[in-house]
Amino acid sequence: MIPIKIQKKNKIPIFFSGKKWKKCIGNRVWRKTGSDWDGVWGVAYSPDKKYIAVVSNNADAVELMNVSDGSRVWRKTGSDWDSARGVAYSPDGNYIAVVSFIADTVELMNTSDGSRVWRKTGSDWNGAYDIAYSPDGNYVAVASLTADAIELMNASDGSRVWRKSGSDWDGARGVAYSPDGNYVAVASLTADAIELMNASDGSRVWRKSGSDWNGAYGIAFSPDSNYIVVASNEADAVELMNVSDGSRVWRKSGSDWDGAAKVAYSPDKKYIAVVSYVADAVELMNASDGSRVWRKSGSDWDGAISIAYSSDGNYIVVASNIVDAVELID
Repeated sequence: MIPIKIQKKNKIPIFFSGKKWKKCIGNRVWRKTGSDWDGVWGVAYSPDKKYIAVVSNNADAVELMNVSDGSRVWRKTGSDWDSARGVAYSPDGNYIAVVSFIADTVELMNTSDGSRVWRKTGSDWNGAYDIAYSPDGNYVAVASLTADAIELMNASDGSRVWRKSGSDWDGARGVAYSPDGNYVAVASLTADAIELMNASDGSRVWRKSGSDWNGAYGIAFSPDSNYIVVASNEADAVELMNVSDGSRVWRKSGSDWDGAAKVAYSPDKKYIAVVSYVADAVELMNASDGSRVWRKSGSDWDGAISIAYSSDGNYIVVASNIVDAVELID
């Protein structure tokens, strides 16, 4: 089983509108740290850029924060969110979806006050790890690491649309929805695999597996749905792939990406942000070729594990698991 909190020596497992975008340059706006964010694991930006949703694995907590200064809007904690790991914002900004690894749950919450809309729990979501919203807000896709499963659910009530499980999704822990709504992409830790599935029925489009994707973890689509970027924490690698057939565009690997965990695409398609929790690093890369724009590393990002872009591309929010910190970078 994945450790509750990462041990440093054990790798664990919006569209471009024609506006002029400001490149995120890597400066700190604010940083919050402490027991309230104990084992912070996932972050998500609200579509209106006003709020950040945070889930904390050790604190068993879900929190909404003001982007302006990191102050708290509301916070929920307790066994219902035991080992909260993944969080996603609905496209209309009215809801957040949360998955909890130990509680084996998927929950939809109102962003206004954190009240519950619906909650699903049980063995079908054993080790629920990551979650993604469809661009139309009608569905949520869930990856469950221990259940080796991918499921599409109706956002309205949590009812099942389809579910796939088995060795092909062994250790499923990363999931992303294409912005055009046609596909779901999955990264599977134990299977060392990346798979593209039709969102309509879960049928396979293509699948890649092998040592290049050892410990496949974070996955994200480009805003135009033409590319997928993948972080593989055992292979210490970041790779850009063509959505059409899974072929490689470029791949970067080495100690700079030691424990590469999560990835995020900038809204203008020009940049990819990566966090690496063994390297304690946050990096901005050119999407065209993977070259470095800037890189931050050190104890402030000890156990960097999650990252999200603001919808205007001006800010990046980073969660660092070991130092129990949430940071906004511009």
